[in-house]
Amino acid sequence: MEEDGRTYLSVTGDSLLSRTREQITLALHLAEVGTIDPAFLSFIRSQLRDNKRLPEGWNPVTGGAASGYAQPCDYALALSLGRACQDQLLIDSAREVLMYAYASSQTSDIFGGWYRPGETARTFTLTAEDNTAVLVALR
Repeated sequence: MEEDGRTYLSVTGDSLLSRTREQITLALHLAEVGTIDPAFLSFIRSQLRDNKRLPEGWNPVTGGAASGYAQPCDYALALSLGRACQDQLLIDSAREVLMYAYASSQTSDIFGGWYRPGETARTFTLTAEDNTAVLVALR
């Protein structure tokens, strides 16, 4: 974020890794009061549009991404951020990627929910955190 010609990096946690969920949450709260960081929005939008996923985190100095990926609740936050910033491209990109984790098969035991990968390639996990965040974002 730039202010008075100076650049500030908002870093939380105990490592050099900026965590995606924390950063989107900070950006969402700032956007709700009218402060928008165009560079961060562009980064999130690009990751969603080009990679169809968000990294779990990244190093703000080097730009290197963490090895893990975001969860459905993080994409729901990105959708909410898009709404707060009135950024239709971000809204559409986040919604598209969010729907990849939707259990749409009517024969599935988890039909109608948003899931995370499980311990094996054939298992999936539904969490209240993901499903509540998604329902709030899609309202």
